Amino acid sequence: MLDMQIPQKKYNTNDYPKLEDRADNLPIPYRYGVKTNITPICIDIDALKYKLADESLHAIKAIDKIEADGETLIITDDYTVDLVNAEFTIIGTPKLSPNTTYYIVIHGAFTIDGTNFVRFSTNSSVGYADGQRFEIDAGDVWMGKAEDISFAVFGKNSLESEEANKVEFQAIDDGDGRLRDVVARTKIAQSFKTPNDGQSFYVTRVLLFGWRIGTPSGNVWIEIHSDQIGTQVGVDSKTRDSADFPISQTVTRFSFMQRGLPSEILVDIQGYKDGGNLIDNVADILEDVLTNTNALNISSDYLDAVAFADLKAAKTQSINPQIDREITVNNFIEKLERGQMFKFMPTLEGKFAPRVYAGGEFIGTPHLKDEDFIWFKCYRNLASVKQKYLVKYDENPTTQIYLETESSSDIAQYIYRNKETLEIETYLKDESDAPQYKSLSECPQREIEFEVSSYLLDKIPTDKVKITRTRGDNPEGTFDTVLFRILKLTKKQSTGTVVCRAILDSQSYIPTGYMGYCIVVLEG
Repeated sequence: MLDMQIPQKKYNTNDYPKLEDRADNLPIPYRYGVKTNITPICIDIDALKYKLADESLHAIKAIDKIEADGETLIITDDYTVDLVNAEFTIIGTPKLSPNTTYYIVIHGAFTIDGTNFVRFSTNSSVGYADGQRFEIDAGDVWMGKAEDISFAVFGKNSLESEEANKVEFQAIDDGDGRLRDVVARTKIAQSFKTPNDGQSFYVTRVLLFGWRIGTPSGNVWIEIHSDQIGTQVGVDSKTRDSADFPISQTVTRFSFMQRGLPSEILVDIQGYKDGGNLIDNVADILEDVLTNTNALNISSDYLDAVAFADLKAAKTQSINPQIDREITVNNFIEKLERGQMFKFMPTLEGKFAPRVYAGGEFIGTPHLKDEDFIWFKCYRNLASVKQKYLVKYDENPTTQIYLETESSSDIAQYIYRNKETLEIETYLKDESDAPQYKSLSECPQREIEFEVSSYLLDKIPTDKVKITRTRGDNPEGTFDTVLFRILKLTKKQSTGTVVCRAILDSQSYIPTGYMGYCIVVLEG
């Protein structure tokens, strides 16, 4: 199991025919916890639909922010969300088909007032052949009018091409295109027909000829609709303050945001959820990866529920793993271990269990004394001394660059002449969780090795053993019921003896270079 790769779906054009070019064969990530500054993948470049995570495991909990071209978008106005499929769709620049009728719908967010309103130029003698003006009342009833509004629609055949005047109707004003002077004119609209040239285009701006009457107070904007029942095409135009309208007829520009390329979009999300809760605890994430990923599917019967509950209670920090590249179960678990100070290993009961590195004496800890040892030695591990710890946390999911915090030891440098830096990559989310690494290995770790007969046959690494020795390499000259944590056991079945290597328990909660898997060796 440990050598298996955590399986992932990948983006491909069979599943997403309109996939952006850069994404083909990239893995669709599993995302837990809170992730910021994600560059999402566009799975439909025409509809501007983006995917954030592999939804085969869970829905994501929330999208906290979407930023496009440096501007924070507003949900509903600028984008829609599909959390179940970990997708969102940006309401892009209105894209209009050729030889098709559309509607310019003018909105005003100010009080209906017969003396304070906005007026747009219309003409009753020279009509626009391919469209009509409408007055729209508060009940959304459209009333056709004889006079057409003067307008011009500009656009681009692609977002990278040059802007051109696509449709235009201009005439001398002699009509009455009033907005919000009476209830019958809560909105006004003008239909138009796009050129029959076989080319779609993106609307860049719409020009109207407008001015204010009195002192209306509120914004004006336009929408492009494909029908009279409110089917909007693309995003709203940018708003114009009615107070800024001139007091005489002039050109008024309503521009549309030109949505940027996928690489210019950044998203903050809350990752997978279990029920309604965000999965951001190490025990829940570990269990979820083992039991839910497609090719692993380890039965929960093989997981030690009590040990997982202990891990969840002991390690409550929020973490934010992202699995977005080829990684083995072994490497994933090791990174979890480094960040949360536990060991994940099989037990003698045939289950997998996370063992929390915590102080105190286990129930049933054996107590070994002088007469129990066949041989015994004690030494200090100089290799454990580090001058500096560089803890990497909160990996940016787009750049795969970490934030960093470090601590250093003068004792390590000046007493033990050690200038080595240990870099530790973690899934920690916040710098406030990193100080657990600042309990530096300033002094060599104290380790013991010994052989006993018949004892420890039922023990595994991470279990503890209590030692009493009348003579020992200790400041007091003895070990009086001192706790050690087992690092390695060699069980010699032919002789019935056990060789054990253990570390002083109080020194087993700080990170060291010894972060690999503990081993049980069976001989004979």
